[in-house]
Amino acid sequence: PKVPYPIFWARYTAFAILYPSGITGELGTAFAALECAAVAPYHSAIWCIVYMYIPGGPFMYMNMVGNRKGAFKKRFAKPPPPPPPPMPDP
Repeated sequence: PKVPYPIFWARYTAFAILYPSGITGELGTAFAALECAAVAPYHSAIWCIVYMYIPGGPFMYMNMVGNRKGAFKKRFAKPPPPPPPPMPDP
């Protein structure tokens, strides 16, 4: 059975808001942690993670754009033709 269209649409469209807001929240948390002296031994690891968002953020976002495009194309594609009837044995 097909998922109702509003749920389908929300599933493949919500990432447009959720991904950027999630990345912003994670980076904000990382920058706040850099100001905390208790995590000083981990500063290089935190900076490494922050720098990974430069190539990783757009890659993850564009991957979801492609997933959305494929899902919408698949949902609205014409159904395949029925298979031919079986051949009778001679």
